[in-house]
Amino acid sequence: MIQDLPYSSYLSKTHERTEEHAMPGLPQVLLIALLSVLSPYGPATAAETLTMNTPGNPPYHYAEQDGIMDLWMQDVFQRVGKKVVLNWLPPERSLMLANEGMADGDAVRIGGLSKEYPNLIQVPEPVYVGDFVSFVKGVEFIPNGWKSLCPYHVATVRGHKITELNVKGTKSHVQVKKLDQLFTLLDKRRVDVVVVERLFGEVNIKQRGLQEIRLLEPPLARVSFYLYMHKKHAPTIPEISEAIMQMKKDGTHQQIYEAARRKLGF
Repeated sequence: MIQDLPYSSYLSKTHERTEEHAMPGLPQVLLIALLSVLSPYGPATAAETLTMNTPGNPPYHYAEQDGIMDLWMQDVFQRVGKKVVLNWLPPERSLMLANEGMADGDAVRIGGLSKEYPNLIQVPEPVYVGDFVSFVKGVEFIPNGWKSLCPYHVATVRGHKITELNVKGTKSHVQVKKLDQLFTLLDKRRVDVVVVERLFGEVNIKQRGLQEIRLLEPPLARVSFYLYMHKKHAPTIPEISEAIMQMKKDGTHQQIYEAARRKLGF
């Protein structure tokens, strides 16, 4: 299990100006400016801001950039001297545009997608491990792998690669664009089972008050999710992978996750 360790607190301090730290005279200011321009390193520049596509829904991503994935990505890229903004797109479109270089990458996906999207490089260290589970209404069974879905009418989100690859041989398989549509189908009994990542589903049914929908255990699969970067960022991928490892090692990763679950009432 990932370790838990609270964030450090940062306190701002004011310092009294002394003669030793007095502002330099105009000639000195001009000299400093000239040396900065002539320096082979150039003047200091602001941190680069990257745009990452994401198919993530609450609580992993919010437009306000304060979801679990938003905070994880902010922490990772801060460690490599960059800023990041996550932009929600439907799952398939998210990958396609990132592959075309219209974004700096995609956060986050199952492993092994670089063959299908050759301009995207998988960052070796997984960002997190999630459970794909079955949600039902009026149906009871014990999940035992993907084949246990075969007797049922199933719905999933289009572009979620893990379900596209594994949901096969069912009575029917409906794919929808958005998570809300998934649980609307289930609530109206138009399908027997919906399959989605655990926390996505738990939050959706709780926020909508869908009390008759149940989560079945055990999970159908436990899946590692990875960050994909456009190939133009290839030189920084080892640093990003190391940053993800450090975020988990120092407890920041787990703290963000647990804080979000508490806020949601889980």
